[in-house]
Amino acid sequence: WPEPEVSIGSIAKPIPSLSSSPLPGLPVFGMVLAIEPMLTSGSGQIYLCNDGFTFSTKDKAKSAHFEHTVLITDSEPVVLTKS
Repeated sequence: WPEPEVSIGSIAKPIPSLSSSPLPGLPVFGMVLAIEPMLTSGSGQIYLCNDGFTFSTKDKAKSAHFEHTVLITDSEPVVLTKS
């Protein structure tokens, strides 16, 4: 499996640690997360296209992308983009 990546702005980067959390690796109250998985039928290796916005898989495999924005509350996460 490829190393998980996270897109910040228009650049895909390895998933950062949550160093501001009292328990490293766990989100903290008030944090808003954008979760944007890309599911692929191929290798999962991606690249940024020339338009500076679009990501594609290197092997041109079929893929799908979706996203959710999640607010971390003091009781449970709230999916803000849920319809």
